[in-house]
Amino acid sequence: MDNIIFLDIDGVLINIFPPWRADEVDEDGYSKFNETLTANLQSLLGFKPDLKVVLSSSRRIGKDLSRLEAIFAFRGIKGKLIDKIPDPDETHLSRAQEISRYIDKHRVKNFLIIDDDKSLLQLSERYQKGLILTNYREGFNAACLKAAMAKIEAWQNGT
Repeated sequence: MDNIIFLDIDGVLINIFPPWRADEVDEDGYSKFNETLTANLQSLLGFKPDLKVVLSSSRRIGKDLSRLEAIFAFRGIKGKLIDKIPDPDETHLSRAQEISRYIDKHRVKNFLIIDDDKSLLQLSERYQKGLILTNYREGFNAACLKAAMAKIEAWQNGT
């Protein structure tokens, strides 16, 4: 499995501030994604058309893949969501552990981790090489898009 984005939602595509404020709900009954940040993700997916998305957000919990696909499709991201990190069990893994286990289990070669969770800075260098750490208030902004594109170009150059 190659060319995967592990995608968080809060602090990446939804950046409600202050954080205690309720999400704005879209017409499909799910939280509204920031249009600019979603457009940046779409630009990234267009830059490398074979990129696929694995949802790592806690918003995945309790939703099956078809429901998540419908949420993304409603927001213009169609045919890219291929999986989600398994829902937690009694082991209570950290986000870093969930993602690194998924990468190892599925032998993911090229990956980006787009997330605002600072605990991901604890990932080993092997996994951290794909980390695009967003700022909760800014989300997946133009600077993050540029950094993600640079990492993809490095894959293509074998570095």
